[in-house]
Amino acid sequence: MLYYNIMDDPIFNVSIFQNTDKFRKYNYLLQNQDSKDLVCDLQEVFFSDENIQFIQDSIKKKVYNETKEKYIIPDQKVEHLRQILIGLYHDQAEQLPYNIKGQLDRLNNIVVNYCFPYIIQSINARNLYLRDIDQPRQLNELPVSTSVAGKRTLPSTFII
Repeated sequence: MLYYNIMDDPIFNVSIFQNTDKFRKYNYLLQNQDSKDLVCDLQEVFFSDENIQFIQDSIKKKVYNETKEKYIIPDQKVEHLRQILIGLYHDQAEQLPYNIKGQLDRLNNIVVNYCFPYIIQSINARNLYLRDIDQPRQLNELPVSTSVAGKRTLPSTFII
């Protein structure tokens, strides 16, 4: 399965962790190749505020591009995004002692691809709601009795 690497995109060509302590620690751990620290560092970097903001930007960019520049969405609620991150990390993380950047890119792409359909579904539901409230209410017709009881009459035998 091929994954879209958002880091290869010219708009996101700058590392999200540049000039931060976590970035320096991340590079140090990569150079020393201590597997225990690397696995912990993958988790630390994946759940970091910088990575969450990067995922937010990636989601916004994907929605904007996939909807042909029709929708610009705000950031998603961080609490909801963290719950998704936790679930997908425990389900999808490889936690290998090498290629941490590749694992991080893969996890980020999984999160973005997981969130995208739900956001599009919410946008469509909101558009349907807005369409419905702008139109006059469509009232149902009054019910019509289809019963034949009481409508039958016997022919009269009385002649005047």
